[in-house]
Amino acid sequence: RKSTRLNSSHLVISYAVFFFFFFNDTATTEIYTLSLHDALPICHLDHVQAQEQAIEGVLNAPDARIVTHRTSVGGTATVVFSRSSRKMIFMTAGLPPLPASKVYELWVMAPGNNRRAGLLPAPSGGRTAPLLAADLVPGEQAGVTVEPAGGTAQPTTTPILQIPLVG
Repeated sequence: RKSTRLNSSHLVISYAVFFFFFFNDTATTEIYTLSLHDALPICHLDHVQAQEQAIEGVLNAPDARIVTHRTSVGGTATVVFSRSSRKMIFMTAGLPPLPASKVYELWVMAPGNNRRAGLLPAPSGGRTAPLLAADLVPGEQAGVTVEPAGGTAQPTTTPILQIPLVG
């Protein structure tokens, strides 16, 4: 009898653990989160590879132009752009560090139409990683402003740099 009760209690505990694990939202969420977490590096890798191919396309375009300008706050910016691919690659060197509450933001600028192109990545060794912008049209220029952390929908400060995308 004693062993039957022990086996019955083990059975009850086993069912309880089974139901808790498989029918508990927290456990299901943890399994789902782990699955998503495992998939994220693959998605990120695909994005990085696509970005690298796009950058390579601009660099290899027969009409690629390279322009370097000084910013008004120090440092330089280099743009490689291609009219045929309608894309540009933007990099900087020597920009002064900003407080955590500010960021450098890249814009594709035209009279009456400024499009957000992205936040400049944090510099490494004094240089920012390349930032790719697409859908360029004649008459636009690359511009950089200093904005609140997270960026803004439209520039809120005077650009520290404007580079016409002509040539």
